[in-house]
Amino acid sequence: MADIHQRVILDDGTGVTPPTAALGSAANPINDNLASVAGAAISAANGIPIYDGFQAPQAATWTNGTALNTTLTLATAGYDTVVVTVSCAAGISGGVLVWEVFDGVNWIPIKGFRTDSYLSDQSIALSASLLKAWQLSVAGFPQTRVRLSTVIAGAGNVGIAAIVSSAPDVSGVTVGLDPNSPLPAGTNLLGSANVAASAAGGFSKSRLVALGTTNATNVKASAATLAGFSIINVAGAARFVKFYDLASAPVVGTSAIALTVELLATTQVSQFFGDAGIAFTAGLGYSTTQFIADSDTTAIAAGDIIMTLFWK
Repeated sequence: MADIHQRVILDDGTGVTPPTAALGSAANPINDNLASVAGAAISAANGIPIYDGFQAPQAATWTNGTALNTTLTLATAGYDTVVVTVSCAAGISGGVLVWEVFDGVNWIPIKGFRTDSYLSDQSIALSASLLKAWQLSVAGFPQTRVRLSTVIAGAGNVGIAAIVSSAPDVSGVTVGLDPNSPLPAGTNLLGSANVAASAAGGFSKSRLVALGTTNATNVKASAATLAGFSIINVAGAARFVKFYDLASAPVVGTSAIALTVELLATTQVSQFFGDAGIAFTAGLGYSTTQFIADSDTTAIAAGDIIMTLFWK
């Protein structure tokens, strides 16, 4: 019987019930041709069955003696999906398989999605006791093949089984991102994203109770992000905290200042920049002074400032 690519659903829970009389009878006048084609599969008890067309499973067994570029080729015209299972003996130590489809002129690489995860593979490195299955979306391609692109190493067999089906595939592609690949670098920005709370992935914190100095400190000697700060000035006059983009402790009055925070007398300043923070490319450092000028080196009194930084 030729493959019936369309499927008929009678009872999907919407209230339509299977026939209670023989098909093609006076009590149930469904077309006699449908009853004769479907044969004994249709009955008053079974209703109309649902079929997906598929080919008989095809298999191949390859070893370290199998020639490079040997293929298992499948006729997939009119079908949507191929499921391939690969089983390796314990002695297998190498070899590579690839999936490919034929567009009528060229053989083109295609990815297969693993049945046990969201990951996908275009090439499969063979290894000891490997047992996995992949689903390939082949709709529109007249042929599909598994090709041995690197000769098998080690002892034992590599078993390959393939089933060609008209069942629609379930796509493994989600919003254009490949779960196998890293996010693009450079100017291809992902955009804003929230970060789940995590003790392991949260910001670090540093606390200062000021000494009677300029408190010149290097917090991190490599690229850093300042996420926020909370600073209390208990002095009766203004005080200043200056931040530096440096990989070492700043030289107060000389090192270039990246950010200055003014603290009025007996006030508290709290600022949080969110997950994005402020980038310090070389490192993160700070100092404290009595006056705003970049060149000022006047030490504050001990205890004038209490500060907590949040950084990573």
